[in-house]
Formats: sequence, structure tokens, C-alpha cells
Amino acid sequence: MKRFLILIIAVTTLSLAIFASASLAAGSNSLYGKYLTVADVEKAAGIKGVIRKEVALTLEFYNAKNEKIVEARFYGPEFYQEEVGKNQKYYTTVAGIGERAAYTLSDMPYRLTFVKGKFGIMLQTPITSAKDPKNKEFLIAIGKVIAGRL
Repeated sequence: MKRFLILIIAVTTLSLAIFASASLAAGSNSLYGKYLTVADVEKAAGIKGVIRKEVALTLEFYNAKNEKIVEARFYGPEFYQEEVGKNQKYYTTVAGIGERAAYTLSDMPYRLTFVKGKFGIMLQTPITSAKDPKNKEFLIAIGKVIAGRL
């Protein structure tokens, strides 16, 4: 009887984990999806056909060719100091996003890191050109969307 109960508990736990993973993959119970949507990324990037994937603490957005456009990683507020504080020489302060925000393009990939309330967020976009100002503008636009919804 004891083994049977353990088996039932194990099967139930496994089933719930599989269901939760499938739900998150489908976006129905997304932990962070309310902070950044496909429509938001399409608008900021000026393209259509964006696909979103959610992996653990990260929202990943891809174009129709399955090339990553941007990812948003969600951490606690202490992450900002861990990331920016230790790498201050690579970051430039950005105003108007959350409580503190900083941008880097000399450290690859391009990143915008900010803190607002109980969240530390790091946005990253792949490198297209070291002199492409659109990367900074794009990340700032995405950061403002997320910060506005936190």
C-alpha cells in the first residue's frame, strides 16, 4: 500500500510538471509574458512574424527565420548591481527606464540592464554592427515597455 501511494504521488507530480511545462511553452500560463508580448517586439523591431519562447526566467523572441531578435531575462533587483556594478567600465547610464538603467555595446551582446521594484531585468540583442544605433534604441524601447508594466 505504501509503495502504491508513493507511485501515485510520483505519477501525479510528474504529470503536473509536464502539464506546467507544456502550458508555459504554449504561453498560456506564462510567468513573464504579460510584461513583453510578440506585438511589442514586432512594433519595436518593425517586423511581423515574431515568435516567442519562454525558457525558465527568460523570454526569447525570434524572427520568421528563427534568428533571435531579443531576450529578456528576469531576476531579482540585486542582479543590477551584480551585472552593472562589476562591469561599470562597459556600461553607460540610461535615464527614463525603471529606477536605474544602464546600456553596454562594448560588452557583447548588446545589453540594457535595469531595475524596477522587485525585478532586475537584462535585455540582450545579437550583434549586427558595433556602430548600429538601432540596437540601443530597440533595447530602450523594449525596456520602457517592460518597466511600464512592472
